[in-house]
Amino acid sequence: MYQWVEKTNTETEKNLGGSTTTTKTYSHEKKWMDWIVPTEEFHVPAGHENPDAFPFDRSTSLANDATIGAFTLSEDVLRKMYDYEDVKLPSSLLNDIPEETKSNLVGEDKTFAAYGENGIYVGAGTEAEPKVGDVRVTFSRVPAQTITLIAEQEGKTFGPFKTSNDRDILLVESGTLTSEEMFDEANKDTTNTAWIVRGVCFFVMWIAFWVIADPLSVFADVVPFLGNCVDRLAGIISFIVALCVSLVTIALAWLFFRPVFSLCIFVGVGVVFCGLSMLKGKKDKGYEEISLAEDPEAGKGSYTDAVVS
Repeated sequence: MYQWVEKTNTETEKNLGGSTTTTKTYSHEKKWMDWIVPTEEFHVPAGHENPDAFPFDRSTSLANDATIGAFTLSEDVLRKMYDYEDVKLPSSLLNDIPEETKSNLVGEDKTFAAYGENGIYVGAGTEAEPKVGDVRVTFSRVPAQTITLIAEQEGKTFGPFKTSNDRDILLVESGTLTSEEMFDEANKDTTNTAWIVRGVCFFVMWIAFWVIADPLSVFADVVPFLGNCVDRLAGIISFIVALCVSLVTIALAWLFFRPVFSLCIFVGVGVVFCGLSMLKGKKDKGYEEISLAEDPEAGKGSYTDAVVS
């Protein structure tokens, strides 16, 4: 649906003494959105009203007579088939819909028009000049195809297989695959999901450490430039700490399943911490001043200053 969308631009300036001034600017533009954008959530709703609902509900229809060999495919199996393709609508479709039906669906002020080869444009505007509330409806389907599934036979159909640890397994893939390939695909999906969760946890941990270190930048905000530098430094250090903690947590979880990989992670994290410790120690010794005592035989004061770096 073509709707109003509000954008917020926030600018924060640090003042002398540690205080901040935040300025928010709101702008609006029209965009095609797949969901309803509530007007009441706008900071400036006047003149940017959106419809409260779509004129049509998104829906999925399942075939009642889909089969694989002599077996009927259950709803659980059909919902795991995702290879959609566009449905090419006949050019006479719009002419076949009675005008009364069109008027009852969307009102008399809106019209129906073709949208591409697989859609219908419904609204008061046109595809070139849309108006708020206009809708683009497209159609797609899963074509007849060869599939491979791992399931439990239930009479003349298939359902999830329940394992010994009370988990349900129902795997469906397009094409002809072996059982090993089916489980490999399932493991890939599980692995990708696991890494996404790990990435989210790492990001949350990084932000948490950064927030903990935020008071340091507040103290340094007495001088605005110094506060910004401290805040960036805190972000970098928080990133390194969060990364190390995340890697150690992953290594502990893999300790009994992937001991070699876990050991490599432990060694890598140890090298990072040792490197940081060595840099800190080198910095502490970088400006050691050595003074030699006065030479009494030279007849005058003789001093040597050395800086070790």
